[in-house]
Amino acid sequence: MSQPFRLGVLLAGVALLHLLLALVATYPAILSFNTALIGGGDSAQNAWNLWWVRLAAGRGEIFPFYTSMLYHPKGVSLAFHTLGLFNDWIGVVLQSVLGVNLQTTFNLIVITTFVATGLATFYLVLSLTNSPVAALCASLIFTYAPIRMSRVLFGNLNLYSTQFIPITVLFFIKAFQTQKWRYVILAALGLALTALSSLELAFGTGILLFLVYISYRLAVKLPQLRRQLGPDVRILLAFTGLTVLFTLPLLLAMLSSYGDFAGQSNQVQASTLNSADLLGFFIPDHITSPVASRGIKAIADTSQSIYQTFYGNPYEKTVFIGYAVIILLILSAVVSRTPDTWRWIFISGVFFILSLGPVLYVAGNPIFQHMPYSIFSRLPLVSLGRSPGRLAIFLMLALAVVVGYGVAGLESRSRNYRYLILLVCALIYGEYLIIPMKLDYRLSDVPDYYHQLASDPDPGAAVLDVPIDLYGAQGLAINYMVYQIVHQKPIVGGYISRTPEKALWLFKRPFLRALRARIYGNETPYGFDKKTLAGAMKDLELLGVRYVILHADELQPGDFATLRAVLVSVLAEPDYEDGRLTVWKIP
Repeated sequence: MSQPFRLGVLLAGVALLHLLLALVATYPAILSFNTALIGGGDSAQNAWNLWWVRLAAGRGEIFPFYTSMLYHPKGVSLAFHTLGLFNDWIGVVLQSVLGVNLQTTFNLIVITTFVATGLATFYLVLSLTNSPVAALCASLIFTYAPIRMSRVLFGNLNLYSTQFIPITVLFFIKAFQTQKWRYVILAALGLALTALSSLELAFGTGILLFLVYISYRLAVKLPQLRRQLGPDVRILLAFTGLTVLFTLPLLLAMLSSYGDFAGQSNQVQASTLNSADLLGFFIPDHITSPVASRGIKAIADTSQSIYQTFYGNPYEKTVFIGYAVIILLILSAVVSRTPDTWRWIFISGVFFILSLGPVLYVAGNPIFQHMPYSIFSRLPLVSLGRSPGRLAIFLMLALAVVVGYGVAGLESRSRNYRYLILLVCALIYGEYLIIPMKLDYRLSDVPDYYHQLASDPDPGAAVLDVPIDLYGAQGLAINYMVYQIVHQKPIVGGYISRTPEKALWLFKRPFLRALRARIYGNETPYGFDKKTLAGAMKDLELLGVRYVILHADELQPGDFATLRAVLVSVLAEPDYEDGRLTVWKIP
């Protein structure tokens, strides 16, 4: 049996294993694969991305970084939105060519990220250690790490589309080791595909590649380093140039619309709120609630009490390393004291520090100001990321490689260790499990009227959903976008990753501002003075909408009665009404 054939069989077996493990890790999604989306939170937003890119592709737009379907009538740039264009292109093929429905398309892409991430990590560590057992262990650590699984739970498809990162690292290393241009091209393509999946992952991958280069070259003696400097510069320039070329449409869209987003405020404060807490690395996550800790009340209670002390956004604190992995890391540091191991320990340490953000917090208490991440908070473009805790994704990849070297070292001492390591791998997977996975059924629960609205032959018949939401993270805009997938008309609101200031112009109009959704703690009762009502019709005319839809099921009874009475006074009696919606059609 030839070496390439054996490798192919091995990779096929690993892919099949990760497929089975992914189906277990996302259970019970397999039971509702064509009716529900895997994950909660932003799953619906990412499903909208799949719908939008398919719609745009039907119009001949390959890079649809602007949409007129949101924030009608002016539209909005999607250059800084978590569009995940690579996944969306796969979605176009599945939906338009193979006729797969949107829920199944989304879920197939989700499962593919598991299989491809596991396979890529396996191949990276196999290439570095030549140990299949080490590679398998590393692939489990990275693919099912709590930081990545939390993103699945929260619906952040862009943030767990990690499949190109390990293979990009491998090709980047090979480019310098072999001086062969094919590896330069493949590494640049890998980084470009990562950027087209997630800008945040591309940013982290760029840091990772820089650290890989620095750590490899620091071990080289000065005379040899001088000889390598020329070839290294050529490779780095070629790699950078090719990456820019491959991502040029995205970069041009970002540059052309950057002025609209540059005014995002409180970048340092936002980064602080979205940083990891030091204890979070060593305490099982409370929000994701892993099965292993959930079953032991003392651990679950302790975890909850500690996580309640954390400062900032609790959804960015899910950075638990895992006790089984911590034990393996200690063993790796003892058993495998090679330069390669210490190189990746150094990389792990850098990402550990960066994920703590601008201020070091321990149990919610600020301990040290001006952490290294503070630099990023003040850089153009980079500061728009403002979620340092997510860099723990790269910490887990680096730790997976460290463990890979350690396991390979143990295996070299005695082949009997491999059976113990396989048992530990099973423990790691079990410790990381968070089933049952959240599922999102909103696409299967769209009000009947929106199906009727889809029959309106005018594609520009815009819809104003009330209460108006232009932000969406805590509000209703994502529900309106789900409904849009059915009726396929432009809507006034929207929920994108960064909302440009100019998209909020309508809140300068008194009547439209009074119709806004009460979010971010705003519970002010709805009220309209005479001056506001006097300009109501003029404000609505500025929007150029055909339909005004009031959502009774999204309002308290008193607020619904107030808004309905106001809209009747402005627009006359509704054209349609049921228990969920009241609709006015404007001639």
